[in-house]
Amino acid sequence: MNEYKLMLVDDHPLIVEGLTNMVKQTDNIKIVATAANGADALMIIKRTNLPIDLVIFDYRMPTMLGDEFLKKLNAINFLGRTLLLTTFEDQVIFEKMWGSGLDGILLKTASVTEIINTAKFLIDNPSNKVWYQDTVGHNKDIQNPLTIKEQTVLSKIAQGEHVKEISEELRLSEWTIKYHLTDIYNKLGTSNRAQAVAISISERWISL
Repeated sequence: MNEYKLMLVDDHPLIVEGLTNMVKQTDNIKIVATAANGADALMIIKRTNLPIDLVIFDYRMPTMLGDEFLKKLNAINFLGRTLLLTTFEDQVIFEKMWGSGLDGILLKTASVTEIINTAKFLIDNPSNKVWYQDTVGHNKDIQNPLTIKEQTVLSKIAQGEHVKEISEELRLSEWTIKYHLTDIYNKLGTSNRAQAVAISISERWISL
């Protein structure tokens, strides 16, 4: 069975780490490279000649936005497929990118299963495209197991805040914040904050 090779371009480290960890648990698919912005991604692609089947990228990134990144990716004759994964929604920009050869669009509220299935679908079907309103492998909403307090703590973690900062903002002890995080991991069946954030964003339990 062939292995699907992906590149992930996103400036939010927990999104990258979380999605990477989830992909590691899936057979025959691998993230072979990551970058925090379009400029770094282009440099990696040009200099390394990595076998990349699909580039998954955000729209709002440092150095250049997603539409400019797509144009520059086309300019270097990248032969793989492209998937925009973003919280940004603008039909006009989406349609322009679609016209520039974008192969798929998903919102970050898509589940990890949707993202993985869409990636595989685009690679397996080079003549097909996927619009985010018609995604592959869509799952029904799962009931949110997190309390309001847990959602607040995890949202702040997703935004890059540390335990000490959160404890001061919420006027709770650091031990209490750590307890909430442990409870979150147990409820979601994860072992770290990156996976918890990735799952919770994909299920729409928290947002960035």
